[in-house]
Amino acid sequence: MSVSTLLLLLILGEPSRTAAPTCPPELFRLGRSKNANVVVYEAHLSTAGTLDPSAPVKASWVLLASKGEREELSFFEWRMAYGFEVRPAGPSPGFVFTFKAREDRPVRIVLRDGCPVGIAAIGGRTGILRRIFIQADDRYLIPSVEYVEVFGSDLETGKELYERIVVSRPQAPQGELMP
Repeated sequence: MSVSTLLLLLILGEPSRTAAPTCPPELFRLGRSKNANVVVYEAHLSTAGTLDPSAPVKASWVLLASKGEREELSFFEWRMAYGFEVRPAGPSPGFVFTFKAREDRPVRIVLRDGCPVGIAAIGGRTGILRRIFIQADDRYLIPSVEYVEVFGSDLETGKELYERIVVSRPQAPQGELMP
């Protein structure tokens, strides 16, 4: 390297090297009132850095109530409570993710600025989904959901978003007692 080239580099600095963004695979997590364990939903990327069309999302327990180890969802958990379906978003890029327990609240899985995110309606706005919390009444054999809290950030402004969804329970007809 010549002296003039070295001086030029010292004055101007090295040419910038644009690195690919370092993105965490976590899309969002789901926690419950039962304990500190969470289900983590992660993007599954291909070697090319795109969402893997054969399995764009993975889910597993992170057992925070113990030592933080990971565990797969059980058959029952997958089929009923925390499982999901993913399908291509059609002509738009990305995928549509729906919980098996709540198909009316789709989440769009896309790459944004090279990083995977889940985009959903939160409190009447479009936002990046970060966390879901389920408050359940588990005094009985089959727990019932009292409410769900949804947390994220506004897609346009970046401001925090929050929504609380109260789950309505069937009312007993007048004059009759519910079992």
